Parts: sequence; structure tokens; C-alpha cells
Amino acid sequence: MLFTPEQLANALEETSSSLPKLQVVTIADPTKLLMDIQEALKSDPEYLRLTEPDGTLEDSHWELRNDGLLYFEDQIYVPESQDLRLRVVQLKHDHILAGHPG
Repeated sequence: MLFTPEQLANALEETSSSLPKLQVVTIADPTKLLMDIQEALKSDPEYLRLTEPDGTLEDSHWELRNDGLLYFEDQIYVPESQDLRLRVVQLKHDHILAGHPG
């Protein structure tokens, strides 16, 4: 048996429900996210350490580009503030085209 009788009953109840079920997907704004990352960098301890005159940005895997973002081996560095890292994951994972929203 793959399903218990309770699981089957619940599944049948869900499919016969007269109330429509809606799935909400939040579409993040990548431009706003990049602007928030740029703003958060201004007070990020790691960014400040790397970009100070005697910081380790020179001769390392880090790069400060013209777009105002800090990169580590061609990947954008996202400060650990304002839930920015969570927002990046949500942007890539929860998008309607990702195949598994939520």
C-alpha cells in the first residue's frame, strides 16, 4: 500500500473542495535587489576591510567593479544584512519558472 486510508481520504477531500486554492508567487525585482546590495556594502565590515587602503583586495580573488559591486571569483558578494542573502535565494529558487516555487 502506498497511501494510508487517511491520506487517500484527505487527498480526495482536497480535490473535491469547492473553494479554489491559489498559489501565490512573489516575483522579486532584481534591479532593486542589486541597489540594496550596493547600499548595504557601504556599511559591511568585510567590504570595508577589503577596500581600505591596506586591505586585501589587491592581489586576491576579490574585485571591485564599476557597477559598485564587490565580486569574489566573478560572483557578486552579498552582505549578510537586511535579509539580502535570503532574497537572492528566493529570486533564484521561488521564481515561477524555477519549477518548484516556495
